[in-house]
Amino acid sequence: MSPQKNGIFCLAHSFLEIKDDLASIRYFASSELIVAVTPLGKVISLQLTDEYKGDSWVSTTPTELVECIRSSLNRDISDARKLLGYGLIWLMSDVYGFVEIWEEMLNPDAEMFGNVGKANILAFKSNMLLGNSTDNYRIDAIHSIDVSSRVIVSDFECLIRGKEGRGTEVMKFDENWKLLRVDALRHGPVLEINNHTVKE
Repeated sequence: MSPQKNGIFCLAHSFLEIKDDLASIRYFASSELIVAVTPLGKVISLQLTDEYKGDSWVSTTPTELVECIRSSLNRDISDARKLLGYGLIWLMSDVYGFVEIWEEMLNPDAEMFGNVGKANILAFKSNMLLGNSTDNYRIDAIHSIDVSSRVIVSDFECLIRGKEGRGTEVMKFDENWKLLRVDALRHGPVLEINNHTVKE
């Protein structure tokens, strides 16, 4: 799958375009439309025409896009923007298998799908998400950006062979913007991951 065809790529680009704090943001692939909602209910839409995207979208790699988001997080921005930015970086690392981001962003005591601690999570993620011939996930929506709890809720479609399916992921960050906990709810059949059941 081309990076430009994955919703996370479009969401990340839109994060750099939209300067407002957001409560949620969604990419609609069929109409090439981004719809974002601010905490006060203002609706922002971006029609992603070829003219709007221009050459920069086509030529930007996921790695370059992560670096652009990182750079924006070094500025004086709101916690809402920081939370969304770090959430997008984490999600991109899962979609594209960026090990260095996992290493950098995990809290030493993080918990994820029955795995506890940074080393265990890195081993689990490396085993599951590296070496795939396609993107690991398709992510089209950030449903909730809960700044006071430092929690982001996103959708996902797993594209990994034998683990296909849709679900919802909840990511919690600590006070230093390190990932503290990830939980997922699969919308389809129950899936065993590393002896931990991810339920319907």
